[in-house]
Amino acid sequence: MEVTVGQNRKEKSCRKKAPNLKWAYLSLAKMGHWHDSKRTGRAGWIVIWEGWFKLQDIVEGYRLAKSLDQEI
Repeated sequence: MEVTVGQNRKEKSCRKKAPNLKWAYLSLAKMGHWHDSKRTGRAGWIVIWEGWFKLQDIVEGYRLAKSLDQEI
């Protein structure tokens, strides 16, 4: 479902269902710079962990920025 915003820009509305485990697996792999060059659809553990650590860095930065914003 798409919602028209402004002139020609469209934004997707929120999903009705929560993302499944495959979506989370592929998202972590992509954050770890996995590109499926072998066309197997399977990411290795190292790439999954790299994606996990990158996600944790993003979350930590968000929480830090949010805490600094509340102090001002």
